[in-house]
Amino acid sequence: AAAPGRVYMTGTVGVFQRGIPVDLNIKADNAQPVVSKLVTANFSADLHVKGAARERLDVTGTVDLHRTLIGIPNSLPPNVAVLDVRRRGKAAPAVPDKPLIVGLDVRVRAPQQILVQGRGLDAEVGGNLRIAGTTDEPRVSGRFDLQRGSFSIAGNKLNFTPPGGVSFNGAGLKNKIDPTLDFTAQTTMQ
Repeated sequence: AAAPGRVYMTGTVGVFQRGIPVDLNIKADNAQPVVSKLVTANFSADLHVKGAARERLDVTGTVDLHRTLIGIPNSLPPNVAVLDVRRRGKAAPAVPDKPLIVGLDVRVRAPQQILVQGRGLDAEVGGNLRIAGTTDEPRVSGRFDLQRGSFSIAGNKLNFTPPGGVSFNGAGLKNKIDPTLDFTAQTTMQ
């Protein structure tokens, strides 16, 4: 079955021109291209990709999340080690002189309906983020505020009380994209 919504692209890619110039507009209208046990997202977007495919591309624009379901799995798969295998007598593959740089300036608007569920958690958050920097060194700023939420553990239900949420303010461990969590939960015992 096809996913709902529409995604379309207009623009140019100079495949036979020096540096492969790119100038594309990508629009999504209530699209749901991501469906999995971990994330299901429905969104609209207006993005612009411009630059040279062999040097630097810049992605700018907005993404409006309408409904996003984030499922917390019971366990995560183990990390897969990637080995750099070289055969005797063969040279290592050439590393490109200049890797492609992808610049970012994207605003993510999600006033509500970001649902986080699994492992006893059931919460809804909403807010705005700005993703800047590059794909190698992303910088995220903004905040998702708690709309409602609860956490069930060992037969007890803890209700999250506003205010609370997840902020991206550079105060994390690596000062880049680490979120700062601020939640208060309470329960009544009888």
